[in-house]
Amino acid sequence: MKQIIDPTYGRQFRKMCKSKHINLINACGNITSKSSLARWENGADNLSWNQVINLLTYNHIQLAEFIRKSASKNLDELLNPIAVAYNANQVPILKEYATDALNKYNEHPSKKNLFQAAIACNYYQDLSATDLASDTLKEKLTEHFHQIIEDKNIWQYEDIFYFGNTVLLFSPKNLYQIAFNLINFIQVHNISAKEWYGFALNMVLNADFALIKIDSVRASRLLTNFDELDIKDIYSLTNIRKKFMRCLLEYIQDHSNTSVAKLISYLDFFNMTDLKHDFQVAFDQIKQIYG
Repeated sequence: MKQIIDPTYGRQFRKMCKSKHINLINACGNITSKSSLARWENGADNLSWNQVINLLTYNHIQLAEFIRKSASKNLDELLNPIAVAYNANQVPILKEYATDALNKYNEHPSKKNLFQAAIACNYYQDLSATDLASDTLKEKLTEHFHQIIEDKNIWQYEDIFYFGNTVLLFSPKNLYQIAFNLINFIQVHNISAKEWYGFALNMVLNADFALIKIDSVRASRLLTNFDELDIKDIYSLTNIRKKFMRCLLEYIQDHSNTSVAKLISYLDFFNMTDLKHDFQVAFDQIKQIYG
């Protein structure tokens, strides 16, 4: 039986119960003992996933919100220095981050070090077109996501985060398979938290853009799968990104930039400067690959 072994989750559960004015005795709900719950909240003991889900249900706490709040702080700390260097186009600094993270992973191959190295390599590769990741690291990365798929395809917030920020390190076949299963997870589980849902959608689009650069056939197939999701108007930026992916595939097919230019002109009209810049950079990458 899977267990929650990260002390972050117990602390977050206690924080969310306190916000609802639920004390330790009332939070137990005959699901676990007061002492076991206290130890878990303090990071001194583990609870099974089933126990945690039952505790959340009993205390009227949304699973999606609980996972997002538990994981987001640690994930932000992991990504922020890399993102700062990436956004500033500081390729040498990204290479230093990636090299240091790889050395750390080779010395201590923990899950945390695996993803820190993978994320740093992913962002360095995106700017430099140089792949620093070893075959062993890529195999471990792929193995992690295949295990999720085999284990009832249940994704946690942090898994979606890790996948969306390491998409350049997978083979086309594995990238398509993992992203396809993430789409299935989104469909089947009907994620209720708006922030988590939008985040998951955009991680799939990250995968699609990575596929566009190496396997446009699979990228087109994935986008068709993505079209089956009923994406509401409140996710307008996600829909714009989806349209952009379709425009890129049209460019690869007929080498006409009409659709891309029209979309970028709309962004210019609505003063969406950052998104316009991102699309222009992405289109330049596609033109370098496909001519």
